[in-house]
Amino acid sequence: MSDVNVKQKQSEDFWAEVMHRSKIQLSGMNIGIFHQWRATVGDREIHRLLSLMELLLSPDNHKFETVFFIKWINCRINGPLLFSSFRTSGRTLIRQGMKGEIYCIPVLYVIIRHLTDDAKSPVSSNQEKNWRIDFSQIGEHKTTYQKPGQHRDFVT
Repeated sequence: MSDVNVKQKQSEDFWAEVMHRSKIQLSGMNIGIFHQWRATVGDREIHRLLSLMELLLSPDNHKFETVFFIKWINCRINGPLLFSSFRTSGRTLIRQGMKGEIYCIPVLYVIIRHLTDDAKSPVSSNQEKNWRIDFSQIGEHKTTYQKPGQHRDFVT
């Protein structure tokens, strides 16, 4: 098997695992708390977050970058509220991220992208029990691309 085929297979396996973990996390999420976090942080800041996360969507990312990013989320964009929407698995997600686990950032990216793309407007906590997640749409996220001549401003 050539190096290109090996890399392709590794990438496919990596993304299959990311999607599997994302579905598990989504199935146990408190969507109402997620939307509280979304309303608190704002869509502009979430867009910046997703743009930064796109830089770490590879199995080749470094542990240092993952640890730094989890700390940044916790300190800068109300990470405790975001991670509390994952209920008990939020603690595991933070713990794994602090160890530099390669799936942490891609899983967060897929979930946040899915929930922000899927929801036209925030859902109240009272409406959460009626919320249904269409798992078939996970993975069909849109990647944001920089337009020619456009500069991204990541300074908050």
